[in-house]
Amino acid sequence: MELIVKARKDIESKDNPNLLAIINCGFPESLHNNVAIDICNIFALESKMNWLGGAGIGGGGAIDGRPLSEVGNIKNIIQGLNLISECIINKNEIPKGVFYLLSKQFIPTWLYVNFGNIGWRLTAKKNKVKTSLFYKPY
Repeated sequence: MELIVKARKDIESKDNPNLLAIINCGFPESLHNNVAIDICNIFALESKMNWLGGAGIGGGGAIDGRPLSEVGNIKNIIQGLNLISECIINKNEIPKGVFYLLSKQFIPTWLYVNFGNIGWRLTAKKNKVKTSLFYKPY
């Protein structure tokens, strides 16, 4: 990012590029993305880009690299991404409500943690290190 800011520092243009950030994290709550979104906003300003906004999506472990059509209970994410796409294609401003829609938690924290724990145990068993999950190196 710093290299891009330096490269764009002296550019004078009426047609600055747009920047939209979509940040995903492994925690179920999307608020953990807020700092990254703020960083992208500052980057856009310093590199003379038009800031379109930032969307924070939580629950990355539940998505796990799969196509969104294969993930359940994420209609808000699909709807939000579709709305953003339409706004970009039609050169419309992206309504703030779309970013809120994307940030809504789609899986309860307790369920996410339980599935995460199951995943850790299965991975540990597969790698024959199941007991080392309980080691306390501190």
